[in-house]
Amino acid sequence: MLQRTIEEEAMVSIKLAAVVFIFVLLGGCTEPLKERPPLVLPQTQVQGYEFVEIPQGIFLMGHELASPIHEVSLDSFWIMTKEVTEAQYAEFQKATKRKVTGVSQKPIRGVSRIEVEEYLSWLNKKSELQFDLPSEAQWEYAARGGLNQMDFPWGAKFIKDRAAVIDDPIREVGSYAPNGYGLYDMCGNVGEMTRGEYYPYPDQPVLNPEPPTINLRASDAFYVARGLGVGSVFMQVWNRIGRELVSETPSDPVGIRLVIKNDPLKIDKMKPFELSNED
Repeated sequence: MLQRTIEEEAMVSIKLAAVVFIFVLLGGCTEPLKERPPLVLPQTQVQGYEFVEIPQGIFLMGHELASPIHEVSLDSFWIMTKEVTEAQYAEFQKATKRKVTGVSQKPIRGVSRIEVEEYLSWLNKKSELQFDLPSEAQWEYAARGGLNQMDFPWGAKFIKDRAAVIDDPIREVGSYAPNGYGLYDMCGNVGEMTRGEYYPYPDQPVLNPEPPTINLRASDAFYVARGLGVGSVFMQVWNRIGRELVSETPSDPVGIRLVIKNDPLKIDKMKPFELSNED
């Protein structure tokens, strides 16, 4: 069932790639930007990890090329405004005696889903705040930035110089303008991991959809990466092309953006979040 779905979507994606690739090469949309400013949403910061609260709401998830389009209702949730950087991830690498792969403000990439689970476990031992990756629904809702049924975080058309794509170099997080929710790099630069296994979309309205839990011991378990960027033409917010095996280093640059599973506004009642050199 999964294999058939992948093959069918792959054929559609090849056709889509040709259209998008030509569009990007031609310079994208040259119309002036007509965007509303980002909403001023509640924010909190924990040791350099900046989060914003995405308001509860209802949106149409998917696209005719990622079907069926279905109504999704989500409670409010907290998500990082930017991707986890090499410098932030290096704290985990040092504490767990791993090789430090970089200390820049570029997004961490080149790590497997299994290693990311170990990173999350390490983070969650440091505080009563519980961190996770976003679900696909949370990610897409946040990426859309309050816009309805648009292809990109800023609107309907690709706009040159709004994201690092194709042959662009990977840039520091936050190098481009944010979307309507104040989130950076929800399209381009690197893809972003989501927390569950790939699953077929439902054909009916759903409330807070939770993807199937990934079996990290299964050699054939897939997760979905969203918002693909450098080296890819599949950067639309609805695109599910980025499937990767949990045990492998992603073939394309894929990074991490965290969500908080409990209420960070109660942080004053919690023990401090500390990045230490202890395992």
